Amino acid sequence: MAESVSILGIENITLFVTTGIVLNLYPGPDILYIIGRSLSQGRGAGIAAALGIGSGTIWCLVIALFASSFGRRLNRSSGVSRQLKRVNGFCSSCLALNWLLQSLTPDCSTITLTAVL
Repeated sequence: MAESVSILGIENITLFVTTGIVLNLYPGPDILYIIGRSLSQGRGAGIAAALGIGSGTIWCLVIALFASSFGRRLNRSSGVSRQLKRVNGFCSSCLALNWLLQSLTPDCSTITLTAVL
């Protein structure tokens, strides 16, 4: 018997995009970064930072829209979905192993060498 998995999609695209824009304009770390850049380096640097953050947000919204559409199509094919879950598990395991190995490696930046005269 096949499993029925329900993936939620974006039912109201206008609300999704509007919420993304409002959250981008809400004062947070990105707005504080733009203000700090403007105060320390001038208007041009502030405008460049705002355009960079804005274009990054637009790309994130576009990718989220495509991911939602892809998720609906993927839901219809359980074989592909199973394979993607395995790949995701493998990648997560590799990241966890890398993190573990890095945490076991001693930090050499705190070691100081002293010269014996």
